[in-house]
Amino acid sequence: MTVSSEEVSRFARVPVPTAAVDVRWAYQNGFQDDLAFLSFRLPQAGLDDFKSSLPVTRWREGGYIDSGDLDGFLHMGAPDPSTVSSLTCGSFYSPGAAKQVGTTACFAGQADGTSQVWVSAMQTP
Repeated sequence: MTVSSEEVSRFARVPVPTAAVDVRWAYQNGFQDDLAFLSFRLPQAGLDDFKSSLPVTRWREGGYIDSGDLDGFLHMGAPDPSTVSSLTCGSFYSPGAAKQVGTTACFAGQADGTSQVWVSAMQTP
């Protein structure tokens, strides 16, 4: 089953900004729960607007990507977030069709003046 980046974005409740480049996505239709992954680079100037568009109550520096999510990002060819020394992450929950969806968004500044963004979302009981 092929799933578009727009469908992954809707599932994760994370809009991909129009200024985003190198957009990558993956979707896994699981036995019980579905998983979605997004990755893109965003100009540093657009990062605050992107962050404020998400219903995250607290961003935390020194965040990490769990191994299941890391596999998803690496499988779709996204940059490896485990090699980033300064990762900032935030999470939120949204109602879904059958189950709520837990979404985590992380970002890190890059030397070229962009921010790399990683998003993972999963249905939760």
